[in-house]
Amino acid sequence: MRTGSGGWAADLMSADDEQRASAVIRRGLDLDAWIRPLCALGVAGVAAYASYVHQREFARRGGADAVSASL
Repeated sequence: MRTGSGGWAADLMSADDEQRASAVIRRGLDLDAWIRPLCALGVAGVAAYASYVHQREFARRGGADAVSASL
């Protein structure tokens, strides 16, 4: 049975569109989607800095000057 608004298919499509829109809103507000990448970035930053300090000290012990060791 068809309604004046385009029939049952149009009604289903609008309900599907509403579900997609609410999913996008939920995804945008999902803290887990933001916290995990930020924590991973923090851990990667700490690891990169620790590696830099270690390599700088290794170069200094190997006889490099301060500027070369920092690079």
